[in-house]
Amino acid sequence: MQPLPSLPLPLRKLAVWTLFFCEDSLPTAIPVSWVQKWLRSSVGALFTYVSKVRQIDAANKKIVVEKGHRSGIEVIEAKLPAVVSVIKGINDPPRLPNLMGIKKAAKATIPQWNADDLGVDKGKVGAAGASTKVVEIAVPPPRGAGELLKGELEDIANIVTDKLIDMKVIK
Repeated sequence: MQPLPSLPLPLRKLAVWTLFFCEDSLPTAIPVSWVQKWLRSSVGALFTYVSKVRQIDAANKKIVVEKGHRSGIEVIEAKLPAVVSVIKGINDPPRLPNLMGIKKAAKATIPQWNADDLGVDKGKVGAAGASTKVVEIAVPPPRGAGELLKGELEDIANIVTDKLIDMKVIK
C-alpha cells in the first residue's frame, strides 16, 4: 500500500508548532511504520501510549511524559517539538472549558487549506489519489418492531425456542 504523502503537509505549513497531540489509534489504512518514520525524521520526539504529561517547559523547549511499562511507570524527558499520542482515558473525567475559553474558541479562525495551499499534486490526494473507491453508500433497512413476551419463564423459553427453530437458527 502506498503511504499517504499528504499527512505531514499541514504540519509543515504551520511552520511554528511545538506539540501535536493525537489519540493513539491510527486508521488501519495508514501504514503505522511510515507515519512513525516521518514523525521521527520531522520532529524532536515521538511518544506513543502516553498516560500523563507531567511538564511542558516552553522556555527551555522540553517535555516530560509518563508511559505505562511492564515494570511500572516510565518517565521520559525530551526536547520539543514533539508528537504525543495518548491513551484513551487520559482525559477522564474531561475538563470542561470555562466561559472565557468558549468565547475565545468561538473567535478563533481555523485555517482551511486546499491542495494548492499545501503545494501537493491534486492527483495524489482526495478521490483522485485514493487507492480505494467508494462504490455505494447505503443505509440498512429499518428493523421491524420487537415482540414482547409475557408469561411464565418456561412458556417464554418454549416460545423463543420454537421461533429460533422456525428461523433455522437452531435445530
